[in-house]
Amino acid sequence: AEEDITTLMDVVRSIRNVRAEMRIEPSVKMSASVHSDEASEFLAGEVSAIELLARADVGLGANGDGETITVVLRRATVGVSMDGEFDLSAAREKLISDLDSATNAQRQLEGRLRNEKFLAKAPDEVVDKERERLAETADRISRLRQLVGAGN
Repeated sequence: AEEDITTLMDVVRSIRNVRAEMRIEPSVKMSASVHSDEASEFLAGEVSAIELLARADVGLGANGDGETITVVLRRATVGVSMDGEFDLSAAREKLISDLDSATNAQRQLEGRLRNEKFLAKAPDEVVDKERERLAETADRISRLRQLVGAGN
């Protein structure tokens, strides 16, 4: 049961992350398809909750027609599509630009954290904050790479 709830949360989070990362306005209608061999029975009973929390029309099974962004989760696969009002190729170009910026930021943070003078002079809380920023940046890069790859 705990794994089912975690899967439900992952599905909702993945749909919301696609909307946020691609800067899709709340007014743009989104559709999502969810496929899971392991949790399909549980998710079938939670479609209305997913729709409410993710602000999308949700169906179970294979992805629909049209341009779809696919997010692979541990126990499910989610396909997200927009209903014609959204330019996916322009959004993908923006994601690539964001990925380049995040990668540059990651390089700078890694360089700073490899710099012995910085590590020796900076207060521990500053060094910890930089390590935290590096971890957050790596997580963002991972999400962006998944979204950029999904748009192919």
